[in-house]
Amino acid sequence: MIRITIYDSSSKKYYNLFKLLPYKNGGFGVLLPIYDNTQFGRLGILDVGYGDDGEVSSMELTNQQYRASDIVKFSYHPDGFVQFSSATNYKIVSGVSVDGKPKGLGIQSWPLSNPISSGPSMTMSLWGIDRLKEVELRKVDNKYVFETAKASSYQSYKPKNGENRLFGFNIFIVPESIKGQIFEVNGREYAHLVIGAGKFPFNYQKSRELIRVVRIPGQDYYLGISYFCIKAFANKFGFGYNFCGPSDGKRSIFANYPEDSSYYGQEFTVKSLDYKTPKAN
Repeated sequence: MIRITIYDSSSKKYYNLFKLLPYKNGGFGVLLPIYDNTQFGRLGILDVGYGDDGEVSSMELTNQQYRASDIVKFSYHPDGFVQFSSATNYKIVSGVSVDGKPKGLGIQSWPLSNPISSGPSMTMSLWGIDRLKEVELRKVDNKYVFETAKASSYQSYKPKNGENRLFGFNIFIVPESIKGQIFEVNGREYAHLVIGAGKFPFNYQKSRELIRVVRIPGQDYYLGISYFCIKAFANKFGFGYNFCGPSDGKRSIFANYPEDSSYYGQEFTVKSLDYKTPKAN
């Protein structure tokens, strides 16, 4: 297990951001943030549109949405199958049926051997970090600490004292075969990633981004993470997260917590992904 931690430079406290769980088959899981709250979360599928330059031009919620009252785990398998499942007690329906279709909420995305090259494979944004689970100093791995004070300001954003900030994380999957210089500073690995070097399906505009390197033992790829801050979204809870997984070119799965019906409106049919024990005959 690899614990990714965020350090609040104001309160001088460490909080659990997410955990990476390497799988024996070469994939990995992401245990999403845990807040000190018991609200429902929402899982769903986004319809993703792309412009001529390859950038995301539109994202629309579909009516395939679900509620889950358990801690959510995102899994990325080597063949590109991605899905949500439960982090505790198998409470969220997951897996694949005999006909090859997901039992719960999953899609077939790009394989780990040929990941998305136009941008991040996953994104996460969260706010109200003081409501996250605090981590004892002895459990903190300095290699994987992200300090709030070092987050780049999105579009010249200047935070005000006491303002609730949103922290965004772009998570790239980078094959080891891509040549580039990884350098070390104070025990942490960094690299400059050129985004948009791929040819499919568009000729992407290139940009250079500084990333933190997170190695997954025994694998021929690593994760590259960049992060930024901006003014937090307004919701009735004052905390929460949004997570978006890789797409299949048209759709992407997402998770957010807590569920805020005022944000989505009531036009969507919401089903439950909570596992129910079959009744005995």
